[in-house]
Amino acid sequence: MNGVRSLLPPMAERSGLAEHRADHDKTQAIFEWRERGRHATGAVVYALAVQDPRTAYDRWHSAHRTGAGPWYRLVAACLHGSHLLAGARVLEIGCGSGDFAAWMAENGAHEVIGRDFSSVPIIEASERFERDNLTFSLGDVENLDDRAASFDLVVSCETIEHVPSPPKAMSELSRVLRSGGVLLLTTPNYMSITGLHRVFREATGRKWDEGGQPIAHWTALPRTLRWIGRSGLTIRQVQGDGWYVPIPRRPGGYAWEPPAPCRRALVPFALHQLIQAQKP
Repeated sequence: MNGVRSLLPPMAERSGLAEHRADHDKTQAIFEWRERGRHATGAVVYALAVQDPRTAYDRWHSAHRTGAGPWYRLVAACLHGSHLLAGARVLEIGCGSGDFAAWMAENGAHEVIGRDFSSVPIIEASERFERDNLTFSLGDVENLDDRAASFDLVVSCETIEHVPSPPKAMSELSRVLRSGGVLLLTTPNYMSITGLHRVFREATGRKWDEGGQPIAHWTALPRTLRWIGRSGLTIRQVQGDGWYVPIPRRPGGYAWEPPAPCRRALVPFALHQLIQAQKP
């Protein structure tokens, strides 16, 4: 693993990751078999396989890179203007390919743990990044195996809308934060032009799945704030960016930049929301 601190111990039976690597290889072969159409029963195996959420997300991560996005720029700008990373023990949940976890490890964090539900990005991240203060491991945000009050900073980018129970996930993120610790969370805000477009598509019978995501909950800023508040955290700041006008045959639509005097008032209607919350 090129010297990276991953949770892959010498004995494979002591780690779930080695087994998930094998499971992923097996599942990938099933998908390829079905897609080539070599055998009619391949479709049945595929249908059974995708019912397992981890298999579905292994498949999704095999086809998507997750190391960039406007949400990471929001979080990076927030961290640049603060001392939140300095000497901190950090958890990034839903770390994907690990790029942002590696950035935090290089920019002042004492220790960064990147977690993801899928083994595919965890294997990739462990092979790409080499730092003594950086660890990647499998984890379920609804059932974290960390002790209570064990992190100074928790970062979650575009994750809670893709889990079965966002309130349960929020409760776990709050549990593992130390008193005074900070949560930086991003999630889409469908109280926006993009949300109106989603309503239109679903009302006309067209699918909306956020790029093929197996789970894609409706999230809106008031709802997300309510989940955070009920988890016991105190909202400190809300930032927003991204106002998109749908245009036919133009993926992503037109990115409208509001005039500077209006920008603050329009933050609650931006698609990308960054919420900073603190544990009392």
